[in-house]
Amino acid sequence: MKKTFRTDKVKPVVRFGFPWEEIVKVAEEDVSLIILPTHGKLGFSKELIGSTAMRVLKKTYRPVLIIKPKCRCGDEE
Repeated sequence: MKKTFRTDKVKPVVRFGFPWEEIVKVAEEDVSLIILPTHGKLGFSKELIGSTAMRVLKKTYRPVLIIKPKCRCGDEE
């Protein structure tokens, strides 16, 4: 079953401050889903997702969808 999202209900928000704190504050309003990109990498830090995404996951009760954007830099896929 294919699900679609109604884009007429998407509301972009611009805030200033620590990113994870501002995301959590907005999520306390009327948000049904938080979608976050991540740049976390497996490597020296052994993190699979970035620190902002991890903090949002720990601090909110709202559903969070974490996506890894495709790299468009050089020859990486």
